[in-house]
Amino acid sequence: MRPTRFNSPSLRGALRFSLTAGGSGMSDPEQVEYAQSLRAVEREAARGSDRQGPITSSFASDHYFLIATRQELNWVLAQRDCRQVPIVGGERTFVYYHRDVLQVGLKALSSATTVFFGANDDAALRGADGVVARLDRVDLDSDDAGRVRHGSLDNDLYLIEDPSVRRIHGPDARVLGVQLHADEELVSWSGAC
Repeated sequence: MRPTRFNSPSLRGALRFSLTAGGSGMSDPEQVEYAQSLRAVEREAARGSDRQGPITSSFASDHYFLIATRQELNWVLAQRDCRQVPIVGGERTFVYYHRDVLQVGLKALSSATTVFFGANDDAALRGADGVVARLDRVDLDSDDAGRVRHGSLDNDLYLIEDPSVRRIHGPDARVLGVQLHADEELVSWSGAC
């Protein structure tokens, strides 16, 4: 319940840079060195006065910047129910963050203000957090020419799977489309295009 220590644009910028520099963020020693540099710049700027910059006044030491960065990252991940998995590639270890896709879908459904299941109903489910999920029920034996497709999740694959899902799980079952993609850093690191 502690409020964030990164409560100004400059502090949020320092946090963002430390977590994203070089694609995978700074190592622990690099974050301490970064905080040391920021604090040195603030001391130079305030020389001859009693003023303190945002880094110096928010973090008692260079090392405390690292601790606060970890706390902030852990808080954000906990709020989103994220899990962490280390991926070792050569001499580097990357941390992969993931969430349970079923739980994400169920949360989107439970927080939705409106859900449409009708055939050829081009409306979407939109939750309070802006998540949009397509949940259309379509009879494949009927004419589907009136259905408007405008996004990457509007694929006939979901229409084809709908009867199988209903046969196995009952007539009230629905298909929840999920789009997955590889992280750009992981793909480029592995040599793929």
